[in-house]
Amino acid sequence: MTDMRPILVLLVLLFAFSCAKNSDSESADKEDRVFPDNAVKGVFSVSDTTEVCFAKGNVRFNARFNSWEYSEHQYDYIGVQNEHISVCNGNWIDLFGWGTGSKPWICSCENTDYKDFYDWGQHFGDFGEWQTLSNDEWNYVLFGRQTASGVLFAKASVNDTNGLMLFPDDWEKTLYAVDNQNDITSSYSSNKITSPIWDSVFQSHGVVFLPAAGSRNGKYVSMYKTKGFYWTSSGNKETEAFALSFSGSSVEMKPLDRFYGCSVRLSFFFNDSESRQR
Repeated sequence: MTDMRPILVLLVLLFAFSCAKNSDSESADKEDRVFPDNAVKGVFSVSDTTEVCFAKGNVRFNARFNSWEYSEHQYDYIGVQNEHISVCNGNWIDLFGWGTGSKPWICSCENTDYKDFYDWGQHFGDFGEWQTLSNDEWNYVLFGRQTASGVLFAKASVNDTNGLMLFPDDWEKTLYAVDNQNDITSSYSSNKITSPIWDSVFQSHGVVFLPAAGSRNGKYVSMYKTKGFYWTSSGNKETEAFALSFSGSSVEMKPLDRFYGCSVRLSFFFNDSESRQR
C-alpha cells in the first residue's frame, strides 16, 4: 500500500505557503496604496467592490474669504458659532443645508431651496476625488461590512468630545480593548479616550471619529455635544435627504428635511469614483 503521508505533508505546506502569500499580498496592497493629503489612513469598504478612506476632519467654510478647509482634528467642531451663517460671514461654519456645495451660506427653512445636490467634495482636490457617501454606502460602513475583527463602530468621548468611532477594515482587536462594540444603544462614556491615546492608538491605525456636532435650524444651533448628523448624497422624496444620525442611545440612517444644517465628512474613493459622479 502506498504511503500517502509525504503527499499530505506536501499539500499542507503548499496550503500554508498560499495563505502566507495571500496575506503578504494584501499587506503589500495596503502599503502600496496612495492616500491623498488630508486623509485618515484607514481603508473602509462601502460596497462589495468599492473602498474609501475618510477626510481628516469635517468640512468648514468661510464666506468672507470664500475659503474651504477641513477641521484640524477629527474631534473639532464649531458649534453655536454656526448661528452667524450668512453670505458675508467672516467666521467659519461647518453645518450645511443638504447639497449646498455651491451655496454653503444658505440658511433658508424652505426645502425647495435645496432641490439640487452639489457635492462639497468638488472644492477639495481634483473633480470627483472627494465625495459624500450615499445612504447605501453609509449603511454598508456601519452595518454591512465583514471584517476580521468584527469591530465596525463604537461610541466614545475623545479629548472630552462625544462622538462615533468608525473602525477600518483591518482593525486589530489587540490594539485596544474597545467597549460596547457595534452597540447602537451604548453611551458616549463607554470609551473615554485622551488625545495622546487617540493619536497613538486610534488615528495612527486608521480609525475615524465623527464628533456630535449637533444641527442647525435656520440660524438656531442645538444638540451639539449630544447628537451628530452627517449628510449623505441621497435624497428622499422631494423635501428630504438621508443622514447618518447618532446620539447617546442610537445609531441610524434617517431622512431629514433638507434645510437642516448638518455636518459633512467626505470620502476619497480608491476605485469606481468616475461612475459615481452626480
